[in-house]
Amino acid sequence: LLINIRTYDDHALILYAHDNFNNFIHLYITNTNEVVYLYNYGSEVVNLTVTNNELNSGKSIQIAVIKSETSTILHVNEFNATLDKGVLLLEEYSNKPWTNPEMEVLSPHRPPAPTVMYFQLNLAGYDPSNLLRVNNNSLDGLVGCVRGLKIGENLIDLPELAKTSEAHESDGVLADCQMYCDAEPCKNGGICTENFSKKEVNTVLCNCEHTSFLGEFCMEEKGAEFSGESGLQRKYSLTGKVDELKLQLAFSSGDLR
Repeated sequence: LLINIRTYDDHALILYAHDNFNNFIHLYITNTNEVVYLYNYGSEVVNLTVTNNELNSGKSIQIAVIKSETSTILHVNEFNATLDKGVLLLEEYSNKPWTNPEMEVLSPHRPPAPTVMYFQLNLAGYDPSNLLRVNNNSLDGLVGCVRGLKIGENLIDLPELAKTSEAHESDGVLADCQMYCDAEPCKNGGICTENFSKKEVNTVLCNCEHTSFLGEFCMEEKGAEFSGESGLQRKYSLTGKVDELKLQLAFSSGDLR
């Protein structure tokens, strides 16, 4: 399994797939910087987690899961983790399949009797009538960009899938993973963030705090030149109790003094 995401989310679904025997894989992000891969190893729910501090930065994150009969490896960019539990599938249906059900995050409906054979894949979101949150979980759908989904040797055409599949909800799924921030609208070291949920308008926000510039795109010059005998003085009228005063100064000089 190979997938690329870009998001500012810190707790959201990436992918959930399951079959009629309750075999499942579940990929999600949580705790700001963790990618979690849940899957069943027979009747046991197994957790494989990798931490990446750039996960919710809007940068491109490549996630790969490599499974064999004896091991499972989760890669998140240059970080990875391995478990010595690979592929062990359930071959009989049960409506209480797990020895550790407290590990489960999402769950399909499990009637007392077996259902017909099926396989279902949920990407970036799910229909609450089909999948249930369990164990007081609050997992939501992903707000961001999913690019390059590959399952085995099959590369999935996501825009085409959104148009032609029987997806319960395709509104809000737009073709193309281009971001306004890719054009670097925030100048002079400003940090760019954009709202993925409102892609129809330019919703870039530039954080100029750690620059010496102001304005919507950190382009307003607020500097002044000093000759060495000049200076500026400003008085502030402070009312009430003042617990903290913050002064940020950026300067450059070619004078050795």
